[in-house]
Amino acid sequence: MKLSRIALTLLLAFGLGAIYYYFDIIKAGERDEAERISSKAIGIEAANVTSLKIDRAGKSLALEKRGDGWKIVEPIAVDADNEAVELLLTTAEYMTIAGEVGDTGSYSKADYGVDGSTTFTFGLENGENKKLVVGDLNPVGTDYYAIGNDTGKIILVNRGRVAAILKNLFELRDKDIFPARAEEVTQLVMRLANHVISAKKDKNGDWRLIEPIDAKADNKAIERIVSNLAALTFSGFLNEEDVDLSKYGFDRPSAGFSMLYGGGKKQTTLLIGASTGGGGFYAKFSDKPVVARIPAGIMKSFPDRIDSLRDRHLVHFAMDTIEKVEIENKGEVLSVEISEAEGDDENQDKKWRIVKPAPGKTDASRVFGLLMDIERAKAARFVDESRRSPASLGLDKPEVTITVTTKIGVSVIKISGVAKGEEKRYFAQVDDNATIYEIDQETYRNLAKRYDDLRYKKMFHLDSANVGRILIERLGQIFEVTRSDDNYNLLQPEKRKIDDNLYNRFVWTILGLKYENKAKMDDKPVAGFDSPTLVISVYNAKNEFVDKVTIGGRVDGGDRFYMKSDKAEIIYLVGERFVTEGVVNALEKLIGK
Repeated sequence: MKLSRIALTLLLAFGLGAIYYYFDIIKAGERDEAERISSKAIGIEAANVTSLKIDRAGKSLALEKRGDGWKIVEPIAVDADNEAVELLLTTAEYMTIAGEVGDTGSYSKADYGVDGSTTFTFGLENGENKKLVVGDLNPVGTDYYAIGNDTGKIILVNRGRVAAILKNLFELRDKDIFPARAEEVTQLVMRLANHVISAKKDKNGDWRLIEPIDAKADNKAIERIVSNLAALTFSGFLNEEDVDLSKYGFDRPSAGFSMLYGGGKKQTTLLIGASTGGGGFYAKFSDKPVVARIPAGIMKSFPDRIDSLRDRHLVHFAMDTIEKVEIENKGEVLSVEISEAEGDDENQDKKWRIVKPAPGKTDASRVFGLLMDIERAKAARFVDESRRSPASLGLDKPEVTITVTTKIGVSVIKISGVAKGEEKRYFAQVDDNATIYEIDQETYRNLAKRYDDLRYKKMFHLDSANVGRILIERLGQIFEVTRSDDNYNLLQPEKRKIDDNLYNRFVWTILGLKYENKAKMDDKPVAGFDSPTLVISVYNAKNEFVDKVTIGGRVDGGDRFYMKSDKAEIIYLVGERFVTEGVVNALEKLIGK
């Protein structure tokens, strides 16, 4: 008996659960779906629409879906703007009823404008048609009166939603000119004025000019033109009936553009006619009679000369592939190359060292600058090789020859200078290439480096972690700073501890001392070293003497000072900024001024 009662209880519970599930879950979902559908003004799903017709003021605009795209079939047969059509259908799908007026049998349709003057007909996959009849605005101007969703009722629909689907022929027709994306284009032909410019992509995806000259193209310049053309759209269309093409300048087009795409198997050609007089141009496809308008701005993006499309780079390798640079500058040879850092770890940084004229350290930032300048060197303009020979420009006996060894080979840049009045023009030629470049003075200065430009110019050859003591004499006063482990002390002109930040800033300032170049003394007495402006002595962490630098007097009363080291007999020149600002500021912070 007990087991029977338990079984009966379970059976009743299961039955109640099933009833709850059916009425509260399944039926509730059906009610929600029915309410959602009933709240829609039209009751369509955009994905199921295969045709659309808009009747308005006695005119019809009809579209049909063919394959994955849309076509306009009335009043003319043209491609539709797929995105615009899909947006219209999605807006129509989610258009909801904002309110109800009542049954159409109880009210006059004409009073609300819903007597059929504006009608949308949506053809569905199952052959069914759904309609929306749009009438007048309500008195407050927020909604339109309409009949839709097979309700037979006059309803209210949002004004903005109606405006979003009430499109005309121009708004729904395809206005794109070139159907391909920019990256798909493999050849470009431009007919501008009386000349033709043609460029083609090579197997590496780089652009090369093939007409009127065979030369490497400026990839960015060509891609900019291709992108502008690919994004170009018609701004308007003329009457679709036959027109006199000469009236619009197509008997002698002012320009023409062709792009090949689809693996070179497809081509679209656009002809540019006369000016519209309103800031644009007439345009048409070469194989179609339709005349349209394009904005004037597109014509401003095209070149007026072939040189603007040529690649102006002197070399075509990245700076991180360079392993050696040798510069012969008016008889002086400077050679720098990469040398492995000390140790056996192959992951250690590689360092640049001077090989000629004398082995030594380089200024890393200046070498980096040179490598970058070589990689980025560009011509200011191109020389017409048919009119000027390399010898006529001095390139048979160049002033500067730069030999660059990279991981992939060797490249030689020859540079000459030709005086023209008080000015000097510079020309360059690379390897066996017949192209002659003219470069500006800045590019020449960036490339024509000498030994003194790249050598390590810091006066003290150690890093800040190895400094143990610095002694400075200035204006009869002595400043002394020391370090022992983590103890930082000022010993003169007063004794006290200083913090590590203050100490480090002071040391960095002193170790940053560089000379500008060597002085040309011409055997005349060097003024100022007997009563120096500044004397700096540096010792390492073991209190071993490193060097003493003496800064004497000004050079001819100018903004530079004479300077010498105890470890060399060379007289250097140093800028005023370090002497009168850098050291002074560091000392003032040190003593708390």
